[in-house]
Amino acid sequence: MQNKHGLECPLNWDKLPSHYNWIALDANGEIYSYEYKPRILNDPHWRSVDFNFWFLGTTDPPADFTQCIWERPK
Repeated sequence: MQNKHGLECPLNWDKLPSHYNWIALDANGEIYSYEYKPRILNDPHWRSVDFNFWFLGTTDPPADFTQCIWERPK
């Protein structure tokens, strides 16, 4: 599945619990899933709005992490 920037999601949604609705990739290549849409603060990472997130692994750091967010398909 691609996001609005044409980037492929790094993981399969079928492997995540259904209450995780977002996947985001940080500037350092860390992949997290979130229940609610995360936000970017003043650092190169996505941040949870409610502390309900799950670390999923790492991959190569992206060129622009701000484009690396995917919403669960409906």
